[in-house]
Amino acid sequence: MDKCVEDKLINIRSSLKNATQWDEARTKTWVILPLIGLLGWDTQSPEVEPEYVIEKKKVDYCLHAKNGQKVFIEAKQTFAKLDDDEEQLLQYSFKEGVSLSVLTSGNEWRFYLPLMRGSWKDRCVKIINLDRDEATVSGELLSTLLAKSAIEDGSALTTANNLLTRRYEAQKLADTLPQVWNKIVSEPDPLLLELLMETVIERSGIKPDETTVCEFLKRQQCQHLISNVVLLKPVRQIRMKKLENEVTLPKPRGREAEIPDTQYEDGVKPPRYLMLEGKCFETGGKWKNILTQTADYLYANYRDNFISHVDEGKEDSRPLLSSDLRKMVERTGKPLPLHQVGDRSGVYLTWKYHRERIVVESKRMMGWCGLPSTAFRLTDSPD
Repeated sequence: MDKCVEDKLINIRSSLKNATQWDEARTKTWVILPLIGLLGWDTQSPEVEPEYVIEKKKVDYCLHAKNGQKVFIEAKQTFAKLDDDEEQLLQYSFKEGVSLSVLTSGNEWRFYLPLMRGSWKDRCVKIINLDRDEATVSGELLSTLLAKSAIEDGSALTTANNLLTRRYEAQKLADTLPQVWNKIVSEPDPLLLELLMETVIERSGIKPDETTVCEFLKRQQCQHLISNVVLLKPVRQIRMKKLENEVTLPKPRGREAEIPDTQYEDGVKPPRYLMLEGKCFETGGKWKNILTQTADYLYANYRDNFISHVDEGKEDSRPLLSSDLRKMVERTGKPLPLHQVGDRSGVYLTWKYHRERIVVESKRMMGWCGLPSTAFRLTDSPD
């Protein structure tokens, strides 16, 4: 890494601490152009093309490498939240066949591989925060992923793919470890039974029979199972801002009526436990958790079948699942509380239904994955 890059990052970091908000123009002038210049790009030549036009829209910068590769850079004002802007940039990149794209607020730099499979968030390779990360680390990553020489010799794409593979592997481990633990607890291995029996003998001098140990494990199952195998963080609610051209639809009645999550329809409290294929999950006293945990479980264990039903339904009907938040709001006519299925899946579930509809929709999702309705069960005392 060039020492000039590190020095520039230290200066930018110092400026960011004293900045309240820079608009896009300042972000470009004070951060982006100086940095890409230090990374080997001639900002005064056609290889750095500003306002690159795509279908009457514009990307802030297109970097043209000698090997024909393009890199898109989209700039936003400093400290802006970038989640709402990534879809547009990546759609443009995908249409143009651009292998590497960057979305930046000057402070935060997000690197994407737009041509990879998965949701937009799944294609995010690396996020660098200049005000939080050490200048040496940030500079090394920027040089590895965005330097002109790295783009032209192909090493930037190789590094990006390796980073994405490691992120996928880390997420797979995070998803798999709780599942393996639950399997060990719910279906005890003979080695576990033997270990328990030997330890009981050492402590008490009494040898328990295998049936007694199995019954004990079964009674303790709900206490030791990890109920949020997929939901690795608390249930997330997202309320979308109302669109300017939004049309308010009449509120549904009867079984379709929505109810506040803090109340129970007709005073009926949900059962304490949700059983999915014999695995036990706590409902937490909320009907919505039945629907969200069912979706999370199916996404983790039957992902392909589950994803194939996203955005399914009639155009004028209320969608249960969608990968497009704007479409979801427009089709329902008003903002809805949403739950993101899994972790960074880009698939959202609307959960505010009548309690009977929650059960129906949960069983319908089980059917998508080829599971019988008997694989879904609600109970106050797990077996």
